Amino acid sequence: MVTITTLAETRSVLPNISWQTFKTMLAEMGNERNFRLAYDNGTVEIMTPLMPHENSNRMLRNKIPDFFKKSGI
Repeated sequence: MVTITTLAETRSVLPNISWQTFKTMLAEMGNERNFRLAYDNGTVEIMTPLMPHENSNRMLRNKIPDFFKKSGI
């Protein structure tokens, strides 16, 4: 496992993971997790956003429905 930390997030890379194992990981972790998973050709990447980055995302996520409602979309 390789772990990389940047200013906005921490990433861990898990090599040699089957697609079925990845699907099982997603199912067991559920949708209400505070990290993101990506799968590419047998490699799983786990990304954990740090709070300043995540706070910006939450602020935008909360404003988008208001924008659509006011725009009539």
